[in-house]
Amino acid sequence: MKVTERSCRDRVSELLKSHRQNELESLRASGISEEETTELENLLTSISKLQEAKLDKKVKALYSRKDQAEAQALRATALIEVRESDSSGDEDSFGKQMDPKAVD
Repeated sequence: MKVTERSCRDRVSELLKSHRQNELESLRASGISEEETTELENLLTSISKLQEAKLDKKVKALYSRKDQAEAQALRATALIEVRESDSSGDEDSFGKQMDPKAVD
C-alpha cells in the first residue's frame, strides 16, 4: 500500500471521528471522562483540541472582518449625512461659507 498525503489525512480523520464518538459515549455512560487513557487517546484529544482552536480562530477572524466592514459602512454613511447637512446650510460650524470642493 502506498502512503500518500491524502491517505494519511483520511486515516487521521477516521481516527479522530472514532475518538470523538468514543468520548461522547464515555461521557454519556459515566457522566465523567475516564481517568486511564492511552497515549493514542491523549494524542487524538490534543489534535482534536488543536483543530477546534484553529476553527475558533478562523471564526473570530471572519467576524472581525465583518465587523470592520460594517464599521466602515457606518462611518461612510455618517460622513455622507454630515456632508449633506453641511451642504444644505452652506456654512460650517464656525459660520464661514463652505467651499463645495473642500467637502470631497
